[in-house]
Amino acid sequence: MYEKSRAIVLRIHKLDDEKRIAEVYTETRGILSFKFTQTKGKRTKIKSTYFLPLTILELEYDYRERFSVQTIGDLSLQFSMQMSCFNPYKSAMVLFLSEFLAYILRKEPQNGSLFQYLVSSFHWLDASHSDFMSFHLVFMVQLTRFLGIPPFWDSFQQGFYFDMQDSVFMDCPPVHGFFLSPEQTVLLAALYRTDFDSMKFLVLSREDRNEFLKNMICYYQIHFPGFPEMKSLSVLSELFV
Repeated sequence: MYEKSRAIVLRIHKLDDEKRIAEVYTETRGILSFKFTQTKGKRTKIKSTYFLPLTILELEYDYRERFSVQTIGDLSLQFSMQMSCFNPYKSAMVLFLSEFLAYILRKEPQNGSLFQYLVSSFHWLDASHSDFMSFHLVFMVQLTRFLGIPPFWDSFQQGFYFDMQDSVFMDCPPVHGFFLSPEQTVLLAALYRTDFDSMKFLVLSREDRNEFLKNMICYYQIHFPGFPEMKSLSVLSELFV
């Protein structure tokens, strides 16, 4: 069945010197894998720059449900994180988010609202010139809305702990040990209420930012079984001083 869809590039698997498999999140079918041949030259249709992390493509393909890997018929570039490539902080953030999303979205079905959130978020990050150091934190917290795992805010009170396993707030720490301290819980509430434009008013230390990031990764690991260790986490943590 011939289809056309926007797609966000998440990661590339190298088969040999020229053959590649691209794992992308499509607007119409969720996660799909595409095989392609990467060749050099001005006339080549498929350029290596088209498959950088978080690039947005327009793909045309003949979808075969029984095949685990699809074949690209045609493609065009819609958006790339061009400005982010020249900023080491943004580059680290892009690599982290592409790795993170590759795990989180692998079983996520088609979701138009989620896809649009991802697209608008990446546009904002690429266009920002400053005050983006907490982008990944706001992004991960807001993403819970679209994945069906948001905190149960009706139970929130100042000074409470956040039970990461049941997504509720409690006046004492749960016995299973997966929870946020009252201080980190306040930060969770602040990040949930903010957007990318207003996050500049949140003053966070390196320690606060790194601790919260590790807590959010733990939260996703709880709700997405099989979520592995993040390879890009150490680079991101070291850069954001």
